[in-house]
Amino acid sequence: MNASSGSRCPFSGASVADVTKTATQGRCPFGFGPANSGTTSADGDGIPEGPVCPMGFGSAKRSRTAQSAVTCTRCDALFYDPVKTECQHYFCRACIQPCTDCLMCGADIGTLIPEPKLEELVDLFMELCGDVPAFEAAVAAKTAADSKSETPGEGRGVCANGTGENGNTVEGQPDMQRGSAHVSDKEAPAPLPVKDDAARADYLLECALRSMAGGNMTAAAARFGRCRDSIVRSAKAAGNFSWPEDTCCRLGDICGSQGVCEQRLGNLDAAEACFKNSIAFLEKCSASSAQVAHAFAVSHNKLGDLHFLRGDLVQARCSYRDALDIRQRTFDLQSKGGGNGADVLVTLSLVTSMLKVADIEEALGSHEAASQCLARSGDMLVSVSGSITPGSAVEAKHRSLQEFWLKSTAAVEARLKDLKLSK
Repeated sequence: MNASSGSRCPFSGASVADVTKTATQGRCPFGFGPANSGTTSADGDGIPEGPVCPMGFGSAKRSRTAQSAVTCTRCDALFYDPVKTECQHYFCRACIQPCTDCLMCGADIGTLIPEPKLEELVDLFMELCGDVPAFEAAVAAKTAADSKSETPGEGRGVCANGTGENGNTVEGQPDMQRGSAHVSDKEAPAPLPVKDDAARADYLLECALRSMAGGNMTAAAARFGRCRDSIVRSAKAAGNFSWPEDTCCRLGDICGSQGVCEQRLGNLDAAEACFKNSIAFLEKCSASSAQVAHAFAVSHNKLGDLHFLRGDLVQARCSYRDALDIRQRTFDLQSKGGGNGADVLVTLSLVTSMLKVADIEEALGSHEAASQCLARSGDMLVSVSGSITPGSAVEAKHRSLQEFWLKSTAAVEARLKDLKLSK
C-alpha cells in the first residue's frame, strides 16, 4: 500500500492532502490524526513529523534518521540479511519469513527480494561503529560519486530520495540522504575514521544484544561470533603470552550467549561448540570471582541441557555435577567470609543446580541420590525465605524453585514408596 498523493485513508474518507488541511475528518483509530500527530515540519507546510501511519498512509516528507534507515522495524536492530517485500517494505529475512502478511501494510507476502546494497550500507554503519555523522558523510560521498558515473536514462526504479519512477514515495524505502551533508562534485571524499578492534567489539556486542532482544537469533548469533573474533584479534595483537582475566571472562560470556542463540535456532552442534568454547575461556579466569563462577556454571548447565536433549543422560549428569561443584565452592567461600553468609542469589543458584542434579539422577534411576539432593535444596530454600523482599524478582525465582521442588519431591517419594512395596 503506497502512500501516493492520490491515496485515500479509509477511516477519514479524504485524501492524505485533505487530511493535512482540515481537522474535521473522521478520527484515525490508530491515533495518527492531525490533531495528535505531534509537531509540524520546519518548512511550515503543516505536515506532521510524528509517527508514520501503520497502514501506509501519511506524508512523504516525514524525516528518517540515518540509523532508522538501516534498522529493521520488526526486531528494532540493524538489518541482517535484508530483503524487500513486493509492497516495498524492508525487513531482516529471519523477521519476515515466518509471516504471511506484511507487518507494515498488511499486504500478502509473495517473493522476498534480497537487498545486497542495503546490506552493504549496514556493514558500513557497523564498520563505523554507529558513528552517524561519519556514516552520513560516507553515504553522501558515495551518492555523489555514483551520480557522476550514471548516464542519462540510468538509475530507474527507486531514487535515492525515496521516490519511485512516477514520483510517488515508496513507503519503507531506506533513505540514506536525509540529514546527510552536501558534498560538492569538486570535493574529494574524506577518509573514513578508523575504528580499533576494541571499539568494534563493543559496538558488535551492542548490536548482538539488540538483535537477541528483538528475537532475531540468526542475526544475534552471527554478531556474537563477529564480536568474539574482534576481541580475539585485539588480544592477539597485544602480544601478551596470557590474556587478561577480564578478556577471558568477556569471551566466555559472549560464547555462552552465542550458544544460547544457536540452541534456540535448533543448531545443537554449533551450540555445543559455543558452550565448550565458553568453558575453555572461563577456565583461564579466577574461580574466586562470583561473576566468573556464575558464567562458568551456566555454561556447564547449558551443555548439560544439550546432552539431555540428545538423550545422553550420563554426559548430562557430568555437566550438571560440574556446575553444582562450582556453585557449591562459591557458596562455601561466601559462607566462610563472615557477614551475613552467602548471598540470596548465590543460594538460589546453588538450589537450581541441586534440582537439576536431582532431576537427572531420578531419570537415571538413582532415586536415593535424587532424594538427598532434594532434601538439601529444600533446607536451603527455607533458610533464605526470610531474607527475600516481597514482590521482587528474587521472590518470583524463589517461588518458581519451590514449586519445582514440591513436584520433584512428590515424584521421588512416590517412586521410593513403590520400590519399597515391590520388595
